[in-house]
Amino acid sequence: MPVKKANHGGLIGIWWYTDEGHIWAVKKPADEGALDGPYLHYSDTESHFTLWKRMVTQNISDSQAATARISLGFKSLERGRVIYDTRTQCYEVTCSETLYLDNDFRTKIKKAYNLEHSRVTFVHLHHYRKLCLTGNPVLDAIYYIE
Repeated sequence: MPVKKANHGGLIGIWWYTDEGHIWAVKKPADEGALDGPYLHYSDTESHFTLWKRMVTQNISDSQAATARISLGFKSLERGRVIYDTRTQCYEVTCSETLYLDNDFRTKIKKAYNLEHSRVTFVHLHHYRKLCLTGNPVLDAIYYIE
């Protein structure tokens, strides 16, 4: 069965939200996404874990600062996804509870993913909370699973 195309040219993807209020994102048109049940998402193979180093080096030009940020781990910034629900024809922005009601974030993420004129719902998920690596391998192995 063909997938119904997403409306209004909205994009889907994987993003981070920096402490300074910038969005680091990978994105593509929703109808180019990977279908997982009723959802179109960015990729079957790419994740916050696999994209972390690339996103940091693309967004932080100073190599020492980039290395320091990378060492904090991919969960050290607010993060989430934009997916498209083919059943409801609505974009879903997944994020932490911290960002869930943040109007500044909502405006920025809608603009970044071209969703200003689309149906959008925000969903907060516990596993998207910020969590820096501790340096303790035992703790990091327990708490730092995507």
